[in-house]
Amino acid sequence: TVGSESFKIEGSIGLEVDDPIAFMSDEHAVQALREAIASTAGSDVTAAMVEVSLESVGLRRLSGNGDAHREMECSMPGSNCSSGRRLSGSVTASYTITTH
Repeated sequence: TVGSESFKIEGSIGLEVDDPIAFMSDEHAVQALREAIASTAGSDVTAAMVEVSLESVGLRRLSGNGDAHREMECSMPGSNCSSGRRLSGSVTASYTITTH
């Protein structure tokens, strides 16, 4: 369209998640993040306008004690849980919103 300008808005968000590797590879989580960024940016921004790049910042081991979901997973037949531990860490989501 003649006279329409394109703008780029860049930013980043830090997230604390239980399993950064699983979070970064989960298409539904990434799509939900794109939708949340678009929603926060305003009613004229759609998820299709948002590009997200994820990076794991750090991992640390947490005890599985008191984590009912993890304990349930480890008690299931065929589970591959040798220790009652899980990884936790931070993910940085860098994003670019491109408007047309």
